[in-house]
Amino acid sequence: MEPLNLPHYPVKVKKRSEKHFDIFDVIRRKWFQLTPEEWVRQHWIHHLQTHYGVPQGLISCETGHRHGARSKRTDLLAWKNGKVLLLIECKAPNISIGEKTLDQALVYQKEHQAHYLLLTNGKDHFCFQTDLNSGQLSPISKLPFFDSW
Repeated sequence: MEPLNLPHYPVKVKKRSEKHFDIFDVIRRKWFQLTPEEWVRQHWIHHLQTHYGVPQGLISCETGHRHGARSKRTDLLAWKNGKVLLLIECKAPNISIGEKTLDQALVYQKEHQAHYLLLTNGKDHFCFQTDLNSGQLSPISKLPFFDSW
């Protein structure tokens, strides 16, 4: 997998077949196929814990919810006091983060009402703070640490 704009961590990867590898997800406590998007997701899980101080038990991965008649999955959620405070939408490193990614994240945001929203492909990261009363997003340069959420 290609290097990301995130700190390296000791990933657990195993070979599944001649061309496929799996990566261990500490949140779901299972092995998953190592795709470029999963590579980004796992790096963010580690980064949330080691850099931002988010306890492992307060991170949800691939959380399912309904949007109309369709089932959706939010990449990462971080919780505090029973509320979603951070929603992260992950893309593969070769996918540029643009309006389409933001629109997708906003669909999830309507469901979860997170205070912070982060869009990432592992190389570029875009952070927003949400005014939950107006729904207005304000770009921020970086996420605050967990203890100040």
